[in-house]
Amino acid sequence: MSMVCQKCRKQLPLPPQSTLFRCACGNMIPLGNSERSLPIQEHGRFSSKMRRFRDKFRRNSSRENSRSPSPSVSPRLSLIFTKPAPSGKRALLCGVTYKKEKFRLRGTLHDVHSMSDLLVRKFNFTNDSILILAEEEAYKPPTRRNILEAFKWLMEDLKSGVTLHAIVDACHSGTVLDLPWVYKENRWVDNRPPSGANKGTKGGKVFGFSACRDNQLAADTSAFSAEKTMMGAMTYTFIKALWEIPDVTYQGLLDHMHKAIENVNKARCPLLKILQRKIDQEPVLSSSEKFNTNTRFKL
Repeated sequence: MSMVCQKCRKQLPLPPQSTLFRCACGNMIPLGNSERSLPIQEHGRFSSKMRRFRDKFRRNSSRENSRSPSPSVSPRLSLIFTKPAPSGKRALLCGVTYKKEKFRLRGTLHDVHSMSDLLVRKFNFTNDSILILAEEEAYKPPTRRNILEAFKWLMEDLKSGVTLHAIVDACHSGTVLDLPWVYKENRWVDNRPPSGANKGTKGGKVFGFSACRDNQLAADTSAFSAEKTMMGAMTYTFIKALWEIPDVTYQGLLDHMHKAIENVNKARCPLLKILQRKIDQEPVLSSSEKFNTNTRFKL
């Protein structure tokens, strides 16, 4: 008797007394449908683990082998663009909620909606120039695959000399972009690696606003809302500054965010300070090149 490897299509002899067979190409072939069984000695917990592993492998292998050579992906999970990215400025908004995890973030969807509203109403972005990934049915989910595809959409047909603004409201995000210059204590600090590797751009400019320093956490909080709406502390204070301060500068944005976080910490009820966690984060500005931070912020 013989069998055929589904990966390399090579005809192989059918091995006796085994439920798994490894082809020379590396493919593991389950033989669970035959009447042979892999002898497993009964030694309590160890043997039960071996059985569970065997059964799980059979199920997974069965699913893999049942797929076509080019498996289709659920439209809900795949990021398929029906039209090319629009010319001119565009934006990618990504709200990761971790909705299936124990410590779910409850403010990220609000942040995405608030940022989208800001871009459309203040900076004249069109709706089709904004791509949103979020863990809600109305959007494609922010899977690794979708995020990478979204970056391709964002960069499609870009000309030299473009400007990128990255707003990253995440924990430990201070130097997440690994840009050469970081603004600390009102001066630029050299963040270039000792190796001398180029971490800059090929002619464009990159400005990064991060929620906190590398050793800090970014708050998902209701402290800024009378209605106790959850939101990212950095996203809320960033957007608020842009709405309220005419012709705000990069320095003005940083100062406003720092001051707003400081004020909300001072406003905590003295009797509840043990229960109300202090927002311990300092927004960070980084850049591909040094520049005058009193320059007006624009998108």
